[in-house]
Amino acid sequence: MAPMAMPAAFGELLQLVSGGIDAMAGVNDSMFGVQQREQSGFSMQYATNQGNMIRRRLFNKYVRLVESIYKAYLNLVRKHWTTSRTILVLGKEKRFEAKSIKGSDIDGGFDIVVEYGASLSLDPTSRREEILTLSPLFEKAGVQPNTLLGLMKLNDLDSLYDRTQLAKDRQKETFEEMIEQNLYIPPRQMQDHPNMLQFCYEFVMTSEFKYLNPEQQVLIEQHIKEREQIAAQMQTPGGMGQEPGAAPPAPEGALAGPGPAGAPPPAPVGPIPNT
Repeated sequence: MAPMAMPAAFGELLQLVSGGIDAMAGVNDSMFGVQQREQSGFSMQYATNQGNMIRRRLFNKYVRLVESIYKAYLNLVRKHWTTSRTILVLGKEKRFEAKSIKGSDIDGGFDIVVEYGASLSLDPTSRREEILTLSPLFEKAGVQPNTLLGLMKLNDLDSLYDRTQLAKDRQKETFEEMIEQNLYIPPRQMQDHPNMLQFCYEFVMTSEFKYLNPEQQVLIEQHIKEREQIAAQMQTPGGMGQEPGAAPPAPEGALAGPGPAGAPPPAPVGPIPNT
């Protein structure tokens, strides 16, 4: 027997059901990059944001669900972990630290805060556009351009980013060697002093520098001061090759220092004008 033919309205019914599901979920064509007509990018972005606002209640319920799950988990830990267990936690400055924890450590109570919307977009292109939009604000806050370049994560600029990161890596190795061996390492002249000083200023604000011995802190501060002197001398004309703390050369036409008592005034340095 020949199979029964599909009703003509069945395909239209499927489209209506699919459209109804998208409407309930707040999905529109702009979210998929589909343009029904010629329109600006701002209008497409606005339509995408409006579609996301429809799911705001869903996001709020998801936040409460995650919060309740973690509270239930910690309640189980407080009830059943009678002996200490070693776990990895995210400590200061996003570093993993090993901690021993048991139920009595959190028996006094705890609280959890869960939020969404505090991160950049998942799409790399949208994330880069957001970073570029906020770049003037970051620069006023003191964020260096090479830091913004690292946040953008442009794979085609890996070699350029590695060059800016190279100075920070060398300075980090110098500080680690000074801390491990408890000795002073003076800065060298032929180095990228501006980028290395940037890492120095960041390092002295970290908790690692805070909990060093006072002697080690003094050595690191001395290293930074000498590097600042070399960087300042390299920016002045004729300052290359001088030792840290040395007096800059006298400019052309300047007078030499005072001589012994009763001596005639020193002659000017430089070419003698024709008379």
